[in-house]
This record gives sequence, structure tokens and C-alpha cells, in this order.
Amino acid sequence: MKNLTKKIISIFFLVMFLISSVPNYVLAGGDKDKDKDKDKDKDKPSKDKSAEFVLMYSGLDLDFGTIDYSGIEYFIDGVSYFTDASGIINLYFNDKATHNFTLIWHGILYERIFSSSISEIVSLATKSIDAQLVWDEIFINIGGVFLEDTFDLLYFNGTSWILIQTVVRSGTGIIVLNSLAMGSYMIVKTGELLGVVFTIDLLTITYTTDIPVTPSKTVITFEYINSIFGVDYPVDFTAIDWTLQYLSTVGGWQTANSVYYVYFDTSDGANGRMVIYEILLYADYDYRLVIGNSWNTNYNLNETGLTEISLSSKSLDAEFLWSSDSTPVLGTDFELFWFNGTDFVSIGTYTTDSNGKIIITEMLPIGTYMFENYAAFSIVADDSMKIETYSVESVFDGLDTQVLEWERKLELFSFFMYIKKR
Repeated sequence: MKNLTKKIISIFFLVMFLISSVPNYVLAGGDKDKDKDKDKDKDKPSKDKSAEFVLMYSGLDLDFGTIDYSGIEYFIDGVSYFTDASGIINLYFNDKATHNFTLIWHGILYERIFSSSISEIVSLATKSIDAQLVWDEIFINIGGVFLEDTFDLLYFNGTSWILIQTVVRSGTGIIVLNSLAMGSYMIVKTGELLGVVFTIDLLTITYTTDIPVTPSKTVITFEYINSIFGVDYPVDFTAIDWTLQYLSTVGGWQTANSVYYVYFDTSDGANGRMVIYEILLYADYDYRLVIGNSWNTNYNLNETGLTEISLSSKSLDAEFLWSSDSTPVLGTDFELFWFNGTDFVSIGTYTTDSNGKIIITEMLPIGTYMFENYAAFSIVADDSMKIETYSVESVFDGLDTQVLEWERKLELFSFFMYIKKR
């Protein structure tokens, strides 16, 4: 019995010893190392916090294919970054702090403050184009309702140009295009290869530009058939009366001017050149140029090409008479000068004929001339034959006067002598 009691007591103490030797986490059914990791994780920041911002244009109803979103600036906690072509911004954080995302678009601030994972779409307002059609070379705004040209809007998708819209210009010559993304564009007249290329950048809301359109153009040159300066000498067109006419099916030949969408460039008229831009309604009509003044003639124009108009030079009839008795000055040389804009230069010496005249037939361009020692005269467009008369003093005119004076004195002397002798 004693041995049994001792055995029971020994077993009891052994159990108590074993119990005191086993760690508490075993008694709780856990893992000591795992519990330690959990205790550590309580103080360690989460690695799962992320932010995703996807840039997308709102109201973009045109097919742009792949849109390039690169180069758009945004800020994370005040630090500047730029988007790539995808426009998707992915952010990861290894802390439990609060972060700030900001983006400014068209002057409007987009801001998000977050301390946990976030995924949002950033809606971007679209861009627009305000284009004014102008006639190339003359840069006049295109207006009116007669021209119905169409224009293509192309977008560069990073690889090639793609057509995204075709538009018919308005009556004012203004093309307005809305709902556009940032990027490179080209506006080109439908059917042509080259157009106006430009880029709508981050800061631009409405891009304004001029689009040159080529009008029908007729170049006219005015030359003298012959002149003292040779053949094909240019006519000073600024000194000529002229009218451009078109052939109307109703009223015959009618005056064409800017009201009828015809523009004249006479800036080089002094050198005998004019350009007519047939920019709208009458491009398919027959045209003619009516020259007034002494020519009084019409010239049909080669539409959209070169028209060379040759005009006859002017004539001069200069008569030289002796001042003493108004008889013709025969066989005498007189030098003729022409004013070149700066000085009078000699163009030749001419001899009077049997009538005391120097006649130059259809050789003198419009301009200012002068015979040596005589007053200058002008030949204008209205002159066909310029007539000038000159009084020439002879070296004998003074001698004749003196002889007459001596003869008169001699007669008086003879008269007094006769009276004295009486």
C-alpha cells in the first residue's frame, strides 16, 4: 500500500514537472515563431497599398485608334512626374502614410488624397481647333457660299497618319473641330497630299491656325512691241486704265472685281506684271482685259496661266522753229534724254527733217523726256502721238537786231545832217 501511495505521489510530481516545462504557446495550440511574426507585423507597414489613375478624354466621339497620353505632368506629394503613352499611372507605397496625387488640366486641378489603395479614372476635357481658311499668297480670308471644298483632319497615332474627320467649310471660311485629343494633326484639302501640320500641346485648349488654299491664278505681263530700249520692254501698268470683265450668260460682258471674288495684285505693275486671282464664283467663266487710254483694245485671258499682252509704244512729233521768223529749223541735231527715276540719261541724237521736225514713231515708252536745253515733257498712256513745238534762237538773231539798230541810228543821223545843211 505504501508503495502504491509513493508511486501515485511520484507520478503526480512528474506530471507537474512536465506541465511546468511545456511553453505556454503549446498549451494554447499555437506556434511560437508565428506568434512572434504576428507581433512584429503589428508594427510593420503594409506592402499591399497601391494607387492607379487612368487618364481618359471625356466626350471623345471620334475614332483616334491608339491615343498617345505621354508627356502629361502630374505630382505625387509635390514631386513632378510625366505620363507615358498609355496614360496609366500605377503607384506603390511601402508605408502607411497619407499621399497626395494632383494633376492640372485646362486650368482645373484634379486632386486625390489617399492612405489606402485607390483606383480611379481621371477625366480630361478635350481640345478643339479653330481654323481660318485663307487664300494662299494673298492671305485673304475665304468667305462666301460658293466654294464647297472639304477638308480632312488627320491624327498621328505614333506610327502613321489616320483620318479621323472630314469637314465641309462654313460660309465664313472657318473650320471648327471639337472633341480632340492632345497630339499632332494635319488639315489637308480632300484629295491633296500636303496640308498644315501642327501640334496641340498640354496647355492649349483651342488651337487657332490659318489654312492656305490655292486659288486659280492668271499672270499677265505687259510689254511694248518695240521701243528705244529694245523689244519686250515692260509697260508701267500702274499708269494704264483697265477693266477685267467676265462673260455672263445673261448680260454679256460684265465688270469683275472683288465683289465677285476676284482679287488683283498690281504690286509689281511698274514692271509690267499683274496677277489675277480667280478665287470663287467665276472660275469657269471667260475673262477679258479691257485696256483704255489710247490703245482701246481687248485681250482674252489664258485662265490659270500666263497671258502676255503687247502694246505699241508712243510716238513723238517735235517741231523746231526759228524764233526770229518761225521758219523750220532744218538739218539740226537735238539730243533727247529720258528720266530713269533718278537722272536724265541720253537716249540718242535726232536730226530735224525738211519740215523742221523730229518724228519718232511707236518707239517711246510712257515716261518723262527732255531735249537738251529745253523743258521736260511727259508721255502718258492717253498719248498716241505726243506733239511738242520748240522755238530756237539763232546766233544771227542778235546780229540782225544790232544791224537794224545801226541802220535806224544812221537814218536819224542823215536826217539831222540834212536839216543842219539847210
